[in-house]
Amino acid sequence: MNEENSPRTASELLFEEYLRDRELSCEYEPEIEGTTKRPDYQVSMGGAAAFFEVKEFEPQNTPQVGSFDPYPRIRSKINEARKKFKNFTDRMCVLVLANPRHAALVLLEPLFVFCAMLGDLGWTMPFDPETGGLDDSRMTQTFLSGGRMVRYKNGQAIAPQNTTISAVCVLGHVAEGSRRLEILRARRERETGRPLAPQQLLRESVGTAADPSIRRLRVVVCENPYAATPLTHSFGRGPHDERFGLRDGRLCRLFVGSALETLEANEREAGITIRDGF
Repeated sequence: MNEENSPRTASELLFEEYLRDRELSCEYEPEIEGTTKRPDYQVSMGGAAAFFEVKEFEPQNTPQVGSFDPYPRIRSKINEARKKFKNFTDRMCVLVLANPRHAALVLLEPLFVFCAMLGDLGWTMPFDPETGGLDDSRMTQTFLSGGRMVRYKNGQAIAPQNTTISAVCVLGHVAEGSRRLEILRARRERETGRPLAPQQLLRESVGTAADPSIRRLRVVVCENPYAATPLTHSFGRGPHDERFGLRDGRLCRLFVGSALETLEANEREAGITIRDGF
């Protein structure tokens, strides 16, 4: 990696750690011929180069009561990345989101990221002419207006936009130790038929695979379905990584790392309900 004296943000340092873990080489704030724009990183992957812009969320004063819209802060980061990636239409360009400072009300689960990209989450129900009403048995999830990867006119989607952004990635951690501790608790309680004292289990877990201090750095890739240059599938293939995308009009989990897949299988075996991101 190109070691320069430019100060790194906490998110950039985490991203560099992730790249080292995946044995990927990078250049920080590279100079690119033909443009004055300097994305945070140029990463070499299998002979191809991809550009990454890393954005983190600043803690803000948040209201104690009232409604909350989870999308604007993510959409603001997409707008910032769009400006940085201007004229990079033939390159892989990736926005990386991270929240290492634990800013409140920042929801980076895949569903919220896709809603910021494609439109506010909504539901549609077809009209049933026989009953003269809506058929709620055929209700489907959909994206409404406001997405930053779609252009709207009079509230209707008319064309893709921000096609230079190949994907939005979320950089964070899997709380592997805490999840293994919960698996241990569920198994023990099933064997004994009685609840366990949390403090006793915590003492036993220190220094084991169920130690709550164990956290695994990973990325979650959210594909831009309108990308001019899609992000190569060789990125985001770590043991705890995930990849999500749109297939046949539906959001799907396309990849799950081997370690995370095993962890989820252990959770299901222990009777713990898990979600795949949606």
